[in-house]
Amino acid sequence: MRLGPTGPGDPLWYDPIRGMDCADEHLVASRVQQVPLAGHLLCRAATENDDALWAQGEEVLAGVGVPKNCWEQETVTALEGLVEFHRQHPEATPSFEDRPGTACPLVLESIESPLAPGIIGSEIPVSVCGGAPVFLHGNVEHLPADSVRAVTVGATSVPVQEGNGGLFFRAPASSTPGVAAVRVTESEEPVSGEVSLVYHLPTTSCPTPLPAAPAASGSARAVE
Repeated sequence: MRLGPTGPGDPLWYDPIRGMDCADEHLVASRVQQVPLAGHLLCRAATENDDALWAQGEEVLAGVGVPKNCWEQETVTALEGLVEFHRQHPEATPSFEDRPGTACPLVLESIESPLAPGIIGSEIPVSVCGGAPVFLHGNVEHLPADSVRAVTVGATSVPVQEGNGGLFFRAPASSTPGVAAVRVTESEEPVSGEVSLVYHLPTTSCPTPLPAAPAASGSARAVE
């Protein structure tokens, strides 16, 4: 199965089925729902090699209706593959590995910055001076480290960093006030969604950049 991606919106039974953790308390507690019930039964069937559990799991899976969301769709597809494998190789013990990609489409939904406290939304104000940390929100923020590498702000590509519990970038400076669209443009998986920075003039002048550090002694001379 594919990464959810793991985040607050994922059903608590999804990762236990994905990891074949049959005794997980969240999976056990979710057995009133058909999809996690099928997952629980087939998980035990595969790990315990129990014919009765295989039969029960197949029956429940066959009765599952149309999947309600991307997590259910991913789970049903994986369980159907597991059942088909068992039919073809009834004496074999299956092994499991993660599929690449994500079960649910990745979306950049909103942004926020500690320099604009209390504002989380599709657009936030930033100074034309640049430098404000801007945090990404949506299921994209729950991806593993280095999965999202860069965003574009207007026409400027900006690296994405990880820190303070989330993914963020530094707003680039702007020569004029106005709105600049922000999109994720470099990532392991496609990310949809567009948000905006609204550039405004600061109340004081922008800080002067620090001068470059002097070259270390003994460094090579520039070619004339």
